[in-house]
Amino acid sequence: SGHGDLIEDHQGNWWMVHLAVRTARRTMSHLGRETFLTSVTWKDGWPYVGGNKLETIEREGPLWAGQERVQLWSADFSSKNWEAPWLFLRERRDSLFKRGDGKLSLIPSVQADGTDIGSTFAAVRPLDFECIVETELRFCPEQTGDEAGLLIYLESKFHYRFCKKRLDDGVFLVLEKTAEDFKQTICFAPVRDGNIWLRIECDREQYHFYYALEGGPFTLAGTASTRFLSCEIAGKCFTGTVVGLYALAQKQTSAYAEAKSFSIGPVDAYK
Repeated sequence: SGHGDLIEDHQGNWWMVHLAVRTARRTMSHLGRETFLTSVTWKDGWPYVGGNKLETIEREGPLWAGQERVQLWSADFSSKNWEAPWLFLRERRDSLFKRGDGKLSLIPSVQADGTDIGSTFAAVRPLDFECIVETELRFCPEQTGDEAGLLIYLESKFHYRFCKKRLDDGVFLVLEKTAEDFKQTICFAPVRDGNIWLRIECDREQYHFYYALEGGPFTLAGTASTRFLSCEIAGKCFTGTVVGLYALAQKQTSAYAEAKSFSIGPVDAYK
């Protein structure tokens, strides 16, 4: 932890606002740096933070308002305005997105190289290790390389793609992992036309990827370790992962994806 600022609230309590990480396994975290609030006491004119240079992730303190756990968040695609949680790579290119009428349309970006994911990517930041991300998507890829789906992204060479994709011999549900110069595809499942539901169930150590076709149950496509999307593995990276919707093509295409829904929340919100 570090980069702390001392503050005094209106009730006379002292705090340090600082950056720190919650570790998922050993010293690694795929959530990246977050903002923490740690209580401060004063002794002989000196501030004391925590105990013996350590502090627990959670503890009771003199907060003046109840802290509520973030519940299920669902995007409102009936509105043309982007909600506050959405994030984009570099600057948002509005020509690649269209919101309204209960859906988000995504125009595929043309892929520059094997790890590039383009600019058609709208993401949110997971607020906890254990959560679920889910979307209902309609996508009819027209030419080889057209793909759209969910993307867990740390940086350009470290990401997991879970998508509907056209290959030379048909349309498939594909789960692909990229970690620097290592690339692995762990699912090729043929899928038919129509809506598809994609779900990622996240915990400290694994991502579990599920899909469902219209009228059918969820099927496990595969799992992937959170280790390879941790900031410590990638290096020179501290902001952590984001997850969201994307669309990509090998060359210009007239295909586009329509997301009917997108939500993220704690596991118990989906039961």
